[in-house]
Amino acid sequence: MAFRLGSALCGAATSMDMLIIGRAIAGAGGTGIYFGVMALITSMTSLNERPMYFALTGWSWGAGTVLGPIIGGGFAASSATWRWAFYINLVIGAVVMPAYIFLIQDPEIPHRRPYLTLFWSIDWLGWALQSGALTTFLMGITLGGVSYPWDHGRVITLFALAFMFSCSFCIVQWLSLCTSPNNRIFPVAYLRSARQVILFLLTACASAGVFIPIYYLPLFFQLTRGDSAIMAGVRLLPLVILLVASCLLSGYTLSKFPRIPASIYYLTGAALVLIGGTLLTTVNNPSGTTRIYIYSILIGFGTGLYQQLSFSVSQRLAGAAPDTQAQSVGFIMLAQEMGALVALGISYMVLLNRSLRGLGAALPRLGLEDIKAIISGDGLAGLSRGDRELAIAVITDVIGSIYNLIIAAGGVGL
Repeated sequence: MAFRLGSALCGAATSMDMLIIGRAIAGAGGTGIYFGVMALITSMTSLNERPMYFALTGWSWGAGTVLGPIIGGGFAASSATWRWAFYINLVIGAVVMPAYIFLIQDPEIPHRRPYLTLFWSIDWLGWALQSGALTTFLMGITLGGVSYPWDHGRVITLFALAFMFSCSFCIVQWLSLCTSPNNRIFPVAYLRSARQVILFLLTACASAGVFIPIYYLPLFFQLTRGDSAIMAGVRLLPLVILLVASCLLSGYTLSKFPRIPASIYYLTGAALVLIGGTLLTTVNNPSGTTRIYIYSILIGFGTGLYQQLSFSVSQRLAGAAPDTQAQSVGFIMLAQEMGALVALGISYMVLLNRSLRGLGAALPRLGLEDIKAIISGDGLAGLSRGDRELAIAVITDVIGSIYNLIIAAGGVGL
């Protein structure tokens, strides 16, 4: 319901603030759907069956990644307008609602507590502190060097708040303040397991390694080839198809042959990500389209090998108790989300700051707002042919440097 409410607000938005609020609500609802699916899979399958079912969620995620820009771009280019890119979620929700009601049943839990009691048992303080830390950190690296100098009071304040929220979160989780040890939003006990900590880092790196090309390859093609949102989404097909295929492959083989060491998938996947990311940094012109497809396939296949695998591996390490199984789901979900958020936040900071410096030096007559418009692609049409080619060369060079984060993600995995 939260996802559909947020989508409705976005579709009916009359201001940017309303759109942001709607996106925040939809994001919270989408996270709840994802966690709910993982929790249901956990409760309805055995440890040996689980990797395959977890892998199937990667298939649906991959389909959404490709179809989202295509469908949304199609609505934006039609008389239906961009609003239907959000309203379509209400239609889909109405279609699948009978399945929610009649097909999905709550797992049998002995001594089930009332829903109101469960609501108040949520670690709301931990959630608020974690959200505050991530929000202020991302705002700091996004605004710093662009809207304000790095030594500006507002940027410093944001980083100070991020540090304060992070320290407070650690204290609250360690001491179980305003919650119980079993209800903490972060399973502190997992920090005592070196394997769980390594698993967290590997999962975060896999998430970072796949989200960077998914975000920046369409931008590259839109700038260099003038692609529409639809065509930019289509160009992600090689990456996403191989990601989904390898995700299903690793899930199936680990379910069928549980004695295969999971480390094989992680080492092979990280090596492919490292190779693909390294090769991707060598392409900075539109004539290398085929090479980009090949390199993105390496990244997609590599990350797919272990992106969803961590859910079942973490649960095997944690034990068979229902509480620890649920904690494992939350633990790995946090790794996936933090990997994507931090990687995209840092990469966006690099894009803005380096593009501002490069475009400011190459086209000194342009103002700050003009340069921001060029970075987004909207300001290119107003430039002369020579200036446009120069601006594109600067930004694509910056995008090439951003791919170093993929190299880092693969390197950490090894």
